[in-house]
Amino acid sequence: MTRLVVPVLLLAVAGPAAAADVVLNPGRHPGPGFVAALSADGKTVVTVGSDRCARVWDADAGTPLAELWLPGGAAGTPSGALWLSPDAKTLAVPFYTPQEPRGRLALVPLAGPDRGTYRVVGGHDFEVTDAVFSPDGTRVAVASRNSPLLVLGTATGNTICRATFDPDMRPAGMAFTPDGTKLTVALPMTNFNGSKRSGVSTFDAATGKLLSDLPRPDGKVEQVSSPRWSPDGKLLALNRSTVELVAADGTPKRRIESVAGTTFLDHAAFDAAGRFLAARRTAGAYTVRDELAGEEVARLAPAGIIKGFSADGRRALTVGDAAFTVHDLATGKVVRRVEAASPAVNALGWAGGRVLAWGTGPSRYRDDAPVAAALDLAKLEAVKLDPKAVTRRRLEWGGVTLTDDGYRAKATAGGKDVPLEYEPELDCQDIKATTLVGPGHAVLVTGGGHGGYDTATGKQVCRYPRAGWALAPSADGSLFAVNSFYDPLVRVYRPGTGEPALTLFVAGSEWVAWTAGGFWAASPGGAGLAGALSKEEPGRLRTFVPFPKEKRDPDTVRAAVR
Repeated sequence: MTRLVVPVLLLAVAGPAAAADVVLNPGRHPGPGFVAALSADGKTVVTVGSDRCARVWDADAGTPLAELWLPGGAAGTPSGALWLSPDAKTLAVPFYTPQEPRGRLALVPLAGPDRGTYRVVGGHDFEVTDAVFSPDGTRVAVASRNSPLLVLGTATGNTICRATFDPDMRPAGMAFTPDGTKLTVALPMTNFNGSKRSGVSTFDAATGKLLSDLPRPDGKVEQVSSPRWSPDGKLLALNRSTVELVAADGTPKRRIESVAGTTFLDHAAFDAAGRFLAARRTAGAYTVRDELAGEEVARLAPAGIIKGFSADGRRALTVGDAAFTVHDLATGKVVRRVEAASPAVNALGWAGGRVLAWGTGPSRYRDDAPVAAALDLAKLEAVKLDPKAVTRRRLEWGGVTLTDDGYRAKATAGGKDVPLEYEPELDCQDIKATTLVGPGHAVLVTGGGHGGYDTATGKQVCRYPRAGWALAPSADGSLFAVNSFYDPLVRVYRPGTGEPALTLFVAGSEWVAWTAGGFWAASPGGAGLAGALSKEEPGRLRTFVPFPKEKRDPDTVRAAVR
């Protein structure tokens, strides 16, 4: 079987059982992975993370301008998406409800007197897959599968028109013409009922009437996506097997060929001057070219994946796991690099007593990264440690050995093998990580769930609601800590119990820890790192509320892991 690693992204952080859901707020997104967009003038970046918080950043100063907590139905990211109006005053994100119509769009003002509010608009049978604002920002087109495409007014949310095409098709990109009167939609090569088609349809943006339908001139069927109009409306860029530039009537004008020493296009768009900017990765850099002139525009230092150009063609945005970078295309230099997310905890260990150690950095699968910081849970004090004296995952304990082949595991003692009762049905349910917690308890982290097993019988004795690839048992086997690269929290369990005894969040040198009962303790600067959101009101965004002062109880926190 081929292994398929399926990351689990944090959409909502489960909090103490006796308290409201915990929200993390270290001044940036708590953990890796976020989506981002660059404003048309290149001066603002908007990010949305899996914490469902939209953050607006000054691209020159690198400072936050606003923090807006999206409503509960807004899709978490990076599994979600965001769309920004040309004037950067309105953010659109997918919105899902259990009631029909399920797929909608949330419009969130980013500036002005309406900031702090939101409007849910549209309605499709399935989730929203794409959206695009008109050039003047007064309308937004919304697409889903098996549903008509809707053009909505951003000020009112009213439906202006519906554009209908093959109901089994899902648009693979949309673009308004520069004057905003028409809407061009790319259709995939294979729809959901198996028939094949390849083309680009243009509709009247006021009535939804089909104006033109452009298949490939050679009749070839292949994927079509990402339509982009030139500012004069004379050229349309289409991403097929490669990028093609065609006239408004579909006449081929130019095919963008590959460039030696680079990958295929990562991002391409017209700028206001009519240049067709295309970004490709090279060894150790990004190359941006004007494909109409056949000239190199800039070389950018590697800083993530390129996500967009400003409309004036002066700046580019690249996004990594924890930071975004704004580049100047005239000089190739970095304008500003912003740490928009907290570094991920990706390694755990225990020193003597109750000293929990961790390390941060890039994701590593089945590879123990270094630990660099530690907290004495008995004293609730940061301590220095010798990384060589830290206990990591243990596969041998008191004469018991734990082994696995990626799909099944067994405990061996005295020459006798005891298979653990885990049988994956799918490749993605393989075993991600294992450890012994004392000789009698084994923990398996799998794609099918996270469980604790009795090594004497092989039977599962409990399920752990959240676990991860970083596992570490304490030296005496009475506790173990778990964490995933995709989850910013470290959870400390007692073996055999499904409720964490303690939950910990770290951001640099600051930390906050809390118990299942909602009692908490924190470093001097960590008191505001975790809390809840204010009561949800229809049409109004919630605000962050730190943990209540009356629940601050270091003695109870220490006792939870004593």
